[in-house]
Amino acid sequence: MRPRIYISPNSIWLQNYIYRLLLLLQFHHFFFLYSTNLYFRAEEYYQFSKRKGKLASKLNIMAEEQFSELANYECGIKKNLVIISEKAESGSESDEDETFDKVQPGHDSVESCFNPVQKIVHGFKHFLSNKFHKYPCLFNELKETQHPKFLVFACSDSRVSPSHILNLQPGEAFMARNIGNLIPIFDKLKHSEVGSIIEYAVQELKVENILVIGHSRCGGVKRLMSHPEDGSATFDFIDNWVNIAQAAKIKVKTEHSDLTFEEQCEICAEEAVNVSLKNLHSYPFVKSGVDEKKIALRGGYYNFVDGSFKLWDLE
Repeated sequence: MRPRIYISPNSIWLQNYIYRLLLLLQFHHFFFLYSTNLYFRAEEYYQFSKRKGKLASKLNIMAEEQFSELANYECGIKKNLVIISEKAESGSESDEDETFDKVQPGHDSVESCFNPVQKIVHGFKHFLSNKFHKYPCLFNELKETQHPKFLVFACSDSRVSPSHILNLQPGEAFMARNIGNLIPIFDKLKHSEVGSIIEYAVQELKVENILVIGHSRCGGVKRLMSHPEDGSATFDFIDNWVNIAQAAKIKVKTEHSDLTFEEQCEICAEEAVNVSLKNLHSYPFVKSGVDEKKIALRGGYYNFVDGSFKLWDLE
């Protein structure tokens, strides 16, 4: 016979208590594991955020440095533009005669402390005061297009600027300057820079006058006249270029052999102009314009020794 087990009410309460205690311990164990997992995840996220924050900080610093450099660069440009503009509006050298007097040779104080940047700024200021702001209608028209009446070939010599000696204003003349104010014969394979100037002036701008200006004491003509007949060359470019006027040299040497070298050079400077005028006829678009009387060719000679100017038509 199986023995009977007597369970008192107190024993049932104890069993329930132990069961609940085990459940509680199990729950605490689970909660501990879950909390630990959350902690490690939080730590990883914190470290990641920290690294991300450092990276973002570095990127921000780099961006700020680049922005600062760009801002400084733009600020520098704006400052330069403002300086030129403001000085153009407020300056004491508004009188043209006074400015011209300051650049005359013999001013030792000016020569000894010449500032090229200051010269450019003051020159632009003078232009704004005496031209740009003084004649707004003219420059408003020039904003849209240009209709020059002249194509002017002159020497690169610093003493013979056509704008000064002929008082040519902006928009009046299409300019070309080179050593000896020379124009080569039409040739698609050589001297395209001169050909393009003539072509654009005649074909696009429809100029009505082509003026070639020679001048006294021209260095290019002097080199042409003194160039050795054996063909030896001292310069890389000049000797080949001035040879364009070889016909003028031969003519002067033949017809004026009794004159001094200096006198021959002055005559050759005028004859070189005639050579360039004749060479202009070799350009088909120039020749057709002359034949149709739409273009006039003229030569000029400026003598800055005695202050005279000659003007003639090509016969």
